[in-house]
Amino acid sequence: MKSKKVTSGSMEKKNCNRCYEEKDRVGDKKLLVKMLRDLMALKKEDWCQYAFNQDPLKEKISDKQKKVLMNQAIECGKDFGQKVCGKYKTRDPDQLAEKMKIQVSSLSDDNLAFPLFAQYYEPNQIQLNERLICQAEQLTADPEIAAVLSDGFEVRKLILAHEIFHHVEEQYKNQIFTQNEKIRLWSFGPFHNDSKILSLSEIGAMTFACEITKTSYSPYLIDVLLLFEEDSTAAFDIYKEMMEGSRNDSEEERRNVK
Repeated sequence: MKSKKVTSGSMEKKNCNRCYEEKDRVGDKKLLVKMLRDLMALKKEDWCQYAFNQDPLKEKISDKQKKVLMNQAIECGKDFGQKVCGKYKTRDPDQLAEKMKIQVSSLSDDNLAFPLFAQYYEPNQIQLNERLICQAEQLTADPEIAAVLSDGFEVRKLILAHEIFHHVEEQYKNQIFTQNEKIRLWSFGPFHNDSKILSLSEIGAMTFACEITKTSYSPYLIDVLLLFEEDSTAAFDIYKEMMEGSRNDSEEERRNVK
């Protein structure tokens, strides 16, 4: 009888824990749906501000300069998206990778402190974190989450398209805007030090991916999707950082109106 009571108690505890886990999952899904809706409503300027906020040189670039550079990087990504699709007669990232002779393989993140979504290696290698992509695709298969996203939304294709742009940058490195625009860090007489602006490459890649896949909102929201199953708290922190740019822009607009 004693062992039966213990077993019964253990089963009740397991069932209770399962109920809490199910409630947590429902709450998590509602949170994810809300985050995705909010992120899809952001303007291009908000996404670009998020990209600039990740740049090591962000303090060296004025807000006025950022807006000019943002528009140029967007045009660059869009133009090269049209150029590449026209040249290879396809908008499918997998077919593009094949025709451009890019080697696509799986990325292992076992020894990384923070998950890496994808990586481009010169001259023609792209690695994708298939584990995180698989988790994100399972999320997007949920009817409530799928209803928020556009038809044909495919996590893997967006990520691959983003990385293909970095290959395009390598191919056209002597002429493409995102690799040739630089900021002067210092000068002394005839000597000076100029540096690339890394965020321009990311803005270009983001726009390139949108152009190829005909996605109407920024692929940056995939950062939240990819991290959500792995670490929902980290995903929420990224969401808040992305939304921060939108709030700052709204405050600036109100000040300008006054």
